[in-house]
Amino acid sequence: MASLHVSWDQYNTLVERLALTVHESGYDFDQIICIARGGMRVGDVLSRIYERRSRSCRRTRTRPKAARSAASS
Repeated sequence: MASLHVSWDQYNTLVERLALTVHESGYDFDQIICIARGGMRVGDVLSRIYERRSRSCRRTRTRPKAARSAASS
């Protein structure tokens, strides 16, 4: 799988674009769930923009590489 490199400026722009998309959708929510596999920072930023409480899910489990390879074959 190829790597994707994003600068902090690009990252912040993408998070702001996501916040704008959610706002324009008119969706009403009372909290944000942040998943540790890449969503903690995004959830934190969105919770600050929307002034909503965020909940974090920090416990994740990843299968060992050998198990992933065996499952995909």
